[in-house]
Amino acid sequence: MNDSDPSIQLLDTRKILKEKLYRLINEKKGLKFGLTFKAGMKKETEDGVIYREPYFNSKAKTITHPDMINELIMEAE
Repeated sequence: MNDSDPSIQLLDTRKILKEKLYRLINEKKGLKFGLTFKAGMKKETEDGVIYREPYFNSKAKTITHPDMINELIMEAE
């Protein structure tokens, strides 16, 4: 595990995400959000190195009350 570990990246961004969702839910009556994770990957083959940057998307989650934020972030991860 290091700084490039996806689990560590998600933990680091969770606090920022919570703050933004709290602010938005107080401005609006409800909202939908989704998480997108972009990962850099490389594979060594006989012909050389192949680089890819796939995106991993969660399903959209609907929030209508601030108490829902923690649970829905965990589901989306």
